[in-house]
Amino acid sequence: MTEHAYSAGPLRIHFVCTANICRSAYCQARAAHLFNPSRFEVSSSGIQAEEGVPMWGRMRRELKHRQSEVPATSSTQTTIDAVQSADLILTMTADQRDAIVGWWPQVMKRTFTLPQFVAIASGLTWDDPTMGPRQVVDKAFQHRSAVGTTHDIEDPYRQSAEVVRACADELDGLLEDLEHMLTPVKPRRAAE
Repeated sequence: MTEHAYSAGPLRIHFVCTANICRSAYCQARAAHLFNPSRFEVSSSGIQAEEGVPMWGRMRRELKHRQSEVPATSSTQTTIDAVQSADLILTMTADQRDAIVGWWPQVMKRTFTLPQFVAIASGLTWDDPTMGPRQVVDKAFQHRSAVGTTHDIEDPYRQSAEVVRACADELDGLLEDLEHMLTPVKPRRAAE
């Protein structure tokens, strides 16, 4: 089996958490709303997901406060097909990342925690803002050790509205940074 066949189409980003009813489901819905669909295709799953469970109510309410259209979502178990077809796999915790890499080592070079990837990509794109998204993903693995340890995004499930809001704020900030890091800046033309 080949490691991965890159396409020339939109960058396929797959978000992963535990049950796929809070963090990764939220990331999928927000990224679909915030990111340019001609440049990015987003999906999500959970490493211990029960199939077909809707987004947790409190997380869904928080999503409704942030965007007018709230897609119907239901949880999906993480599969080899889901990760194999993704250009970039972003988990919420280091344990989730390690589980995926342990199950499917062939996706190791494109599997990161969301905070980890944003930290790595910010350094790469600062040095070269014209770098395309697949170049950023390719180079990120080589620079993984440069950022050291990054924090996990804690699960807000069954937590207070304040905890859910704080989680959504954190995810929104990371998603905005992610989109920015994966959108190359066109070089300015030299003055004539």
